Formats: sequence, C-alpha cells, structure tokens
Amino acid sequence: MGLPLKEIRDGQLYLDDGCESFQEYMKKRKEYGFSESRASQIISAAELRKTLPSLPKVNSGPIWTEKSVRELNRLGSDTKAKAVAARVLKEVEKHGGKLTSKVVRKAVKVS
Repeated sequence: MGLPLKEIRDGQLYLDDGCESFQEYMKKRKEYGFSESRASQIISAAELRKTLPSLPKVNSGPIWTEKSVRELNRLGSDTKAKAVAARVLKEVEKHGGKLTSKVVRKAVKVS
C-alpha cells in the first residue's frame, strides 16, 4: 500500500481527484482509514522495505511487515537499517524464530 500512496503523493495524482494537497486527499478518501501522517509512515516503511535483504522461507515464510520496517526506520539511516535487518535475519534463520516487530525493536535498541 505504501508505494501506491507514494505515487499518488509524489506524482500529485491527488489533483486528479479535485484535491489541492495530499493531506486533503487523505481526508477525502476515507476508505484508506488513516491520516496523512500515518500515510507518510507507511510510505517511508515501503521505501525502506525495497532496500532490505530478502527473507528466507522459514516457519511459513517470515515477512517484513510495515510495523517491523518502521522499527528499522528509527535508526535514521538506510545503511544502519540494512545492517540491522541482515543481523535480524541471521538470528531468525539460526534459531528458527519468527520475524516480529518485537525482535526487530530489540535489535534496533542494541545498535
């Protein structure tokens, strides 16, 4: 959902819907169910997600959820986020655990 929202925001496609700003568009489009600031979080997580290492198929296929990527965004640097993400994936593979936002948050705190 983040990348399509980014396309609407960055391409100013909200103008086609009669809105003067992305914020106005988000208020008008109630089906999204969240604010412009929440949309920005989702967009930011989607952008970072594109740069993260691929996930192994462990325990029914862990995925980088928006919530777990948001934890990585706290690092403030894509380079740091990728390094922590790689470390998290190694741990998940090694111990057969689940990739959760709690696991990522713990790794971010240690960094």
